Amino acid sequence: MGNPSRRYKKNKEPNHLAGFPIGISRSEGITQTQRKLIEEVFKTEVYAHYGLEEVSNIAMEGIVLRGMHIFEESFIVEIVDENDRVVPDGTRGHIIITHFYNEIMPFIRYDTGDWGVIIPELCACGITARRWIVEGRRLGFFSIGSKKIHLLECERILRECHNFILEYQLAKTADDVIELRIIPNGEAFSGHLSFLKQTFEQKIGFSPRIRLVKSRLPR
Repeated sequence: MGNPSRRYKKNKEPNHLAGFPIGISRSEGITQTQRKLIEEVFKTEVYAHYGLEEVSNIAMEGIVLRGMHIFEESFIVEIVDENDRVVPDGTRGHIIITHFYNEIMPFIRYDTGDWGVIIPELCACGITARRWIVEGRRLGFFSIGSKKIHLLECERILRECHNFILEYQLAKTADDVIELRIIPNGEAFSGHLSFLKQTFEQKIGFSPRIRLVKSRLPR
């Protein structure tokens, strides 16, 4: 199925592809709003997938849809802290992987550049392979004056707003200005503008300039 945000925008009406049983979302995260629309349009069930070009498929959601099951027959996955020490399950850290089957160019304790956390509990679906939640890229920062902000802090706020935001983009337009460009989810966005600004101010310490975009974000 591929990139969920592009698929979301293309599939406002049913088409000849509707009716396949399973869709796999890859290349980026998927929001609940995107998942719901894609499932309704295509009459399918959508499952998120995680992989890297260097080592291919690493994990995928199961039917419970809470975290992705790691393909532990092919990988050792470690979650480590800033000092490269393995953290307990349930603690966020850097995702490190070792791939078993690349004999030409082995990847041993390869740093993926992503944040993640191992879910401690066994999954209700019955699969015993461990699950994780991938939270996003580790290396994305921007600064406003002397303040340094990780993009993940912004993403956490925006994930909670998936019911009224279809797609978004953060852009630094001046030394002290961050512009949040939003494609709203229909009329659902009205009334949430002040809430969004206040949440950014309270949790991160700055309020972005918000610009609504009708159909396509600039690239």
